[in-house]
Amino acid sequence: MKLLLSLILGLTVSATSAQANAALKFGKVEALEISKTILNTKNAGLLNWKMGDTLNFQIKVKDFAIGQMSMVFDAQTKKEYLLTQYFDFFSKKFNIQVGYDKNTAAVTSYKINGVKIPLPENQQMPEVKIVTQEEAHLEVEAGSFDCIHTVIEAENGQQTEVWFNPQELPLTGMLQTLTKIKNVDVKLELVSFAGKN
Repeated sequence: MKLLLSLILGLTVSATSAQANAALKFGKVEALEISKTILNTKNAGLLNWKMGDTLNFQIKVKDFAIGQMSMVFDAQTKKEYLLTQYFDFFSKKFNIQVGYDKNTAAVTSYKINGVKIPLPENQQMPEVKIVTQEEAHLEVEAGSFDCIHTVIEAENGQQTEVWFNPQELPLTGMLQTLTKIKNVDVKLELVSFAGKN
């Protein structure tokens, strides 16, 4: 469970970090800031993905839609599974692609708009503290789902709420996340998906 939450947190942090960077300085994303969001899953079994698995989200600030993000397992090489996040944010389009080793699920590559970003020397899975966890039911544009609602806290004290259902949804099974970026609530809400179910 903690492993899945670490993956969700890492992808959410990557998504929200990219959103914040795009809003502040699109096209000038610093490698150091992006590198902070890299995660290491330590468990290849977690990556039970199928080519074409997709989660499509609406990005909302104070319940106002400001963009879209899609998470897609759309490519692989002999050594890597490639998961791409496609963003359309304030009419700016960009993508972030993360490569995962097929044997270990460790992050092996990272690209923004096709430009390789150096990985940090000491990759570590972000430590995640589970603050609360409960069964829940959530209605999003993609449908109505029984799910797990979890409040997680990163090492820096940042709390993120995550609603997910890995039984019915592909990839991370993420339905919705809610986090603060510079004291502003940012929500990723699932609008559609392809795969699993």
